[in-house]
Amino acid sequence: MGTPTVSQVKALDVSPLLSLADEWRQGHQAASGHQVTVASNVAGSQDFWRSAGGDLMRDRHGKTDDFLTHTIDALMAGDSAARDGHAAITTSHQQAQNKIQDAEDAGYKVNEDGSVHLSTAQKLFSAALGPVASLLSLGSMSRGASHHSNMIMSALGSLGDTLDNAAHSITGAFQGLASMTGIGGGRRPDYYTVDFGAFTPWLIGGGGVLTVTRDGHVYIGPQIGIGTPGDIELPTARAGWIDEGKTPSSPDIDSYVHGWGVTASGQAGPGVVGSVGETWGGIPDFTHGKDFSTEIGGGLGTPGAALTGSYMFRIW
Repeated sequence: MGTPTVSQVKALDVSPLLSLADEWRQGHQAASGHQVTVASNVAGSQDFWRSAGGDLMRDRHGKTDDFLTHTIDALMAGDSAARDGHAAITTSHQQAQNKIQDAEDAGYKVNEDGSVHLSTAQKLFSAALGPVASLLSLGSMSRGASHHSNMIMSALGSLGDTLDNAAHSITGAFQGLASMTGIGGGRRPDYYTVDFGAFTPWLIGGGGVLTVTRDGHVYIGPQIGIGTPGDIELPTARAGWIDEGKTPSSPDIDSYVHGWGVTASGQAGPGVVGSVGETWGGIPDFTHGKDFSTEIGGGLGTPGAALTGSYMFRIW
């Protein structure tokens, strides 16, 4: 941001950095718990899903897990950078405030750029002392103004550097996510999906799915499968990326979403939860990477996992 002005120093509030750090800490803690839960459930799926499709789904989970690990690492790094930045900025900010206050307490006029000049009151005071004393007084106060200018402008420059360093550290914490590829890195979602489900622990249950593609095509369909935690799962919304390096066309997305699909999903909470899913679409042709997609989002509910099948109809 460069060197802040005096008004910016007086108005600066550093507390939002701690709020960000708290949110990112909660995020990486929830995601870490979710990662362990989903990994355990996926590993256990070998006991009941032993087909080639199950093997491919578990392979796709490995790619999802890798992305989630990078996301957790980024959130942890962001949390640390925000806390370190808050501490450094608080110290530098206080020093700048003190230098400005010292000059103002001495009666000087402090300009926006940190330069200091004699105030009208100081000039009037010196003039009232008589010719010789006035010159001596003005000389002394001018030297004081120069000293305060140097101190304030140095403190402003230091604060600007500290702000820039904090911003650079926080940005750097998340920089790696922007360049990730394979599950949507660098492109917007191919579709958005909302699902509802109700399950007795590890028994048959079901619900419904609503999906909207990137181009606004709307699909709905029933779902059935097995899942936990054993109560009604409130709406969970996720963004999905078809697992291919290039951006799929609108017809490709429609072909993928329409018809049969199988989704393995898990979420961690409680309350507001994070949710990750891996979907096998384009059934029965499951031999190509583009027939899988990765979904990331959240919603309301309780921790758990589900394996469901659905058939999607386009309604618009």
